Amino acid sequence: MKKLKPALVKLKKRRNLVKIQSFFRMRLEMRKYILLREQNIMFIRKQKLEAAKLKLKRQKLIKESVKIIEAARYRQLHLRELRMCRKYLKRLPYECRGVYFKFMDVKRSSNELMHSYKSFLGNN
Repeated sequence: MKKLKPALVKLKKRRNLVKIQSFFRMRLEMRKYILLREQNIMFIRKQKLEAAKLKLKRQKLIKESVKIIEAARYRQLHLRELRMCRKYLKRLPYECRGVYFKFMDVKRSSNELMHSYKSFLGNN
């Protein structure tokens, strides 16, 4: 076996040391990169979750606003119906007003009974 000159041995050792150092530097940088990548992934996940929560909040707000508008509209229709009823009652004699309400109640109950009967027949 041939002996190497001491300068060549030192050069090989130095090369090996440089390779080991570069390997460790690469490992350190890889760890930093993996941490940054994981942080980026977590940030993106948080953004997606926040966007989903915001979307749900918007949908809930839209539903609530629709309910508020619907309640206001039904109140408006009910008040209109009451105004019309008052106008109609003004034209009737005082004695007939009670009979009119009884008539309207019977009419409403018969309509409800007809509707329930038709829905019963439709389901069978």
